[in-house]
Amino acid sequence: MDYESIIGYKNDLLNRNGYESYSSLDINEFLKRIRVLSKDYENDGKWGITAGGLLFFGKNNAIIHAFPHFQLDYYDKSHPEKDRWTDRISSIESDLNIYTFFKTVEQKLYSTIENPFTIDKESAQRIDHKTPMTIALREGLINMLMHTDYFGDLPLIVNNYLNYYEFANPGKMKVPPQIFSTPMTQ
Repeated sequence: MDYESIIGYKNDLLNRNGYESYSSLDINEFLKRIRVLSKDYENDGKWGITAGGLLFFGKNNAIIHAFPHFQLDYYDKSHPEKDRWTDRISSIESDLNIYTFFKTVEQKLYSTIENPFTIDKESAQRIDHKTPMTIALREGLINMLMHTDYFGDLPLIVNNYLNYYEFANPGKMKVPPQIFSTPMTQ
């Protein structure tokens, strides 16, 4: 398990309303509460890490041991005059799990768009104002990571092109394309 990821996620939750009770939990209790650790009722009843917990908070080599084709990639292909990408984030090369990949790529995506902000007068900290584009990029990234087949043999890929973004993951849509399609997506 990647301790820094766990602490980062716990802090993210504590910064949101409704999660104040987590502040008093030690790491083990916190992981049990969010169901990263669970009892194995089918075998010996001992506590162990869940598959989701491993994917979300595990070290990359441990994830690959259980999910041999696990790979998350971000490519900046927004410079068509170049033959290949100009920036890459790879879960393999950077030892990333789902949480650290999400946090890294989320910031990378936000840096590609205009993001209005103000400065808090008391703390002098930046306060970002979410735009429809920041919300859409975050939603696309979350959906790609959530709705995938991690047992598949294809990587998850985020491509940042000059005029659009592409989120690709292995697996099938849970709804037929004709139901998913709207007049705007056709």
